[in-house]
Amino acid sequence: MSIAAPVSPRLLPIVIALGVSQIIGYGTVFYGYPIFAPTMARDLGVEEALVFGLLSAGLLISGLAGPWLGRTMDRLGAARVMAVGSVLSALLLVCMAAAPEIWSFALAVLALLTISPTVFYSAAFVAAAAASPTQARRLITNITLIAGFSSSLFWPLSGFLLEAIGWRWALVLYAFANILIGLPLHLLVARLTGPVAIRTPKVGETHATPLESRARRRTFWLVSLSYGLSALPASAMAVHIVPVFQSLGLGSTAYLISMLFGPAQVIARLVDSIFWRGFHPLVTALIAFGSIAICMGILVLPLPPIVAALAFSVFFGIGQGLTSIVIGTLPLALFGHDGYGEIVGRIGLVRLMFSSGAPLLLSIMLASIGIVPAFAILFVVALFGVIPLLILLREHGWRG
Repeated sequence: MSIAAPVSPRLLPIVIALGVSQIIGYGTVFYGYPIFAPTMARDLGVEEALVFGLLSAGLLISGLAGPWLGRTMDRLGAARVMAVGSVLSALLLVCMAAAPEIWSFALAVLALLTISPTVFYSAAFVAAAAASPTQARRLITNITLIAGFSSSLFWPLSGFLLEAIGWRWALVLYAFANILIGLPLHLLVARLTGPVAIRTPKVGETHATPLESRARRRTFWLVSLSYGLSALPASAMAVHIVPVFQSLGLGSTAYLISMLFGPAQVIARLVDSIFWRGFHPLVTALIAFGSIAICMGILVLPLPPIVAALAFSVFFGIGQGLTSIVIGTLPLALFGHDGYGEIVGRIGLVRLMFSSGAPLLLSIMLASIGIVPAFAILFVVALFGVIPLLILLREHGWRG
């Protein structure tokens, strides 16, 4: 931890608690879903596309709720909101497990994804900024270093539990994980950070970054556009990575190769924290979104399936690993700490407007036009996501 991005001993328990809670949040709410989805669809008597469509719809609704949740975290404290999120996540996972038919299942899924930002990075980063505005970038980096193993743990774990006890009982176990692990950790962070550490700015106050109102709006839309265009292909593949690898003829090896995604995330974050600490977060964002474009292009090339899958997993891990950091650090660098939760929520809303339908879109494209044309389209979209960053880099420079 200290090698990556040293933080004061007082803040170390907060970093560890939030990092572990993110493993639980993402693993139980997001990473298990695509593994269970085919069996869920079969047991509920619906098309697989509908199950993925619920994921897309739920993510969009969560984006709409993002600004309100951000303001709530600014006002009440993010850790307290996260504690409530752990309880609600557990309750809704049990509702999903107990759902006898598609309508009750759909309501539970949509409700779960609506409150999911309360146990995801957006809330953890607000809690980190509340704990120490001056060390927020270091805290965020260290949190993502721990949380980067969520996919590597929960993709194979979900596959094992699906075969061993079925998806319904697996969701019950995931509900217990939120209550027995996530909830105590969030309560601990709430006790250590205090009630409210980030204020919503009052009328007439200035933000930490001296940007004029028009300039702030322009910067906001450039950042949001870049996030959105890059999130579309990334979100699509985050859900479909194992099924796509299996369609390449890799079978059960797809699970093993996809596990490289997690370590690649962590290594990328370590490199960023050690070697790129002096650079502006825009540089990290450029590397992140560029890596996402590269990995989409890899699946267009005529490579042996195992080579393509290995290369994809590494670059996808780099892209997603660094994206997780810049989601928190870039708004801090450009807009300052005041009203940080709401700004993150607003950017997240735009990002999710682009990405919420991506899993369903990729599912349709794979079925209708095949892997190569589908990923050629995603490659072009990802490239366009880099352009706004180049504009901002020209204005703000490379150094942080």
